[in-house]
Amino acid sequence: MSTSNFRGYYPVTTHLKERFRFPQQHEVEKLRLDASLNNKYFLKRLDYCIYGNSSKPTRGNKRTTRIVAIEEGKERIHCHFLIACPPQITLSLMQQYCWGSWIKTPYAISDIDVQEHKSHSQASSFGTYIMKQVRANNSDALDYENIHLPTLP
Repeated sequence: MSTSNFRGYYPVTTHLKERFRFPQQHEVEKLRLDASLNNKYFLKRLDYCIYGNSSKPTRGNKRTTRIVAIEEGKERIHCHFLIACPPQITLSLMQQYCWGSWIKTPYAISDIDVQEHKSHSQASSFGTYIMKQVRANNSDALDYENIHLPTLP
């Protein structure tokens, strides 16, 4: 897949409304499952905003290229996304799409941050940042259900 198909990379950070203090391990696992399902709803809506009906499985199943990580904060779970979008998606449009898609999910709070990285090196730096939990021998930090990478030729 050619990189000219993308305008830029959008790092997105979200927080879930569920609060926790000193959770038991089974509670953390449930929160991670809830976060993954919430991410699925968010990304499905976002893909529809960007690709319209082409995002539906019967119409081409177009999806954004993305990496998703779930991280335990001090009191809330938060999620990091690195999303690559087609050239027609500007930062303001991406912010609008993300806000509209995120706020409709079951665990959303109004805390969402969308930025733009126009270079591969900036995107790579953010990718390294969101992968910090994985480097700590915690592969559960990745939301495998919601990662979508391009297929290589």
